[in-house]
Amino acid sequence: MIDNYINVLKNYAIFNGIASREEFWKFTLLNFIIGCIFTITSILDGYDANSNNLLIVPIMYILAIIIPTIAVTVRRLHDTNRSGWWFLFFLIPLIGPIFFIVYLTKDSVLDENRYYQNTDTLHDEIVGMCSVLFVSMMIVFTIFHKEIIDLILC
Repeated sequence: MIDNYINVLKNYAIFNGIASREEFWKFTLLNFIIGCIFTITSILDGYDANSNNLLIVPIMYILAIIIPTIAVTVRRLHDTNRSGWWFLFFLIPLIGPIFFIVYLTKDSVLDENRYYQNTDTLHDEIVGMCSVLFVSMMIVFTIFHKEIIDLILC
């Protein structure tokens, strides 16, 4: 499991190619466990209702791991012969995440997979990086929208 996690981190900005179902789900499981550990230790370290930096370590972890997570998700979608843009399906309220998880659990398609053969295109990396930046900015703004607005107005 650790090998899959390290492999994803080594390929943190590679959006072309494929990621196996095993690699994706082991990375996701370990990512979830690490996030829970950071959150629990932050809460047990000292809860102060007036403190704004209670969950700073888990938030920093999420921000550090978001690009590798999106990259391995796009590669997993490629493994099922779907475009990385299917990642945006997740943003549809209620039904989006359900269908998205179903797509991520599908078997690999290697016979007629257009992404399995095409692993050296610069275009895929540029499109992937633009989508990661867009989604990252949306997530950061969603999490910190009040703080960002306060910083701009002050």
